[in-house]
Amino acid sequence: MNRSLALKQATSHVNIVRMGDRWCVIGPHDYAKPHGPSGEHVVQHYHQAVKVAALWRASVALALMDRLTNRALDIMSDACWWVDNVSNARTLVTLAINAPMNEED
Repeated sequence: MNRSLALKQATSHVNIVRMGDRWCVIGPHDYAKPHGPSGEHVVQHYHQAVKVAALWRASVALALMDRLTNRALDIMSDACWWVDNVSNARTLVTLAINAPMNEED
């Protein structure tokens, strides 16, 4: 599956919902099976929900592309939480795909 199609499918399976004064991100338990059972992650602020959703969508997209690894998850997580303005699933997927395979590269 190509990146655009994977991201499109991932986006349709991960959603942000307002719950009173909190935000809930809902998505699949198993990244590789977006139609399966879902889970949720509750945060206090909308910008946090956007980052959680981007990371979740990027993880689902990489799984659909059969390119999800622990290293990819680490790279995306670091970029999402420690770099300002990285809250876009497409950017996270691109970072993970273009990253060296191991730390020494």
